[in-house]
Amino acid sequence: MLKTVIVSLLMLFSIFWGLFPASENSPHNKIANFLGYEEEIHYSIYILIGCIFYMASAFLSQQENINYMWK
Repeated sequence: MLKTVIVSLLMLFSIFWGLFPASENSPHNKIANFLGYEEEIHYSIYILIGCIFYMASAFLSQQENINYMWK
């Protein structure tokens, strides 16, 4: 159950960071400003972060099959 929740959150984060349009007033920049980063972040960074979250969720959801194949 916990694994399903974590994978769902990682997928949600990947959609938020990878597909949500980047602009000056976007939630991405508001989060960055809250964390102390004052410059505007390039949109390719958002796509990279979204891909990282997506790969993490795919790896976590298929972890048993990956462990089986690597043995």
